[in-house]
Amino acid sequence: MAIIAQRIARRPADMERSYGWYRAEIIGALVNGGFLLGMALLVIWMGAMRPGDPIHLPTGPMLWVAFGGLVRR
Repeated sequence: MAIIAQRIARRPADMERSYGWYRAEIIGALVNGGFLLGMALLVIWMGAMRPGDPIHLPTGPMLWVAFGGLVRR
């Protein structure tokens, strides 16, 4: 979304848009922020539901991936 907004914002000003298309970046940032807020609320909602219905997660693969990340550094 940011790439599209940035490409639109590069357009030059004309008689109808004396400020140009610069506002496209602002609108793109607003839409992106709204999307991120929605995703954060979804994660919070799903996390709040988790204590009532816990699931078993296999920790072995997660520990191997974490160990691999430590070894790589």
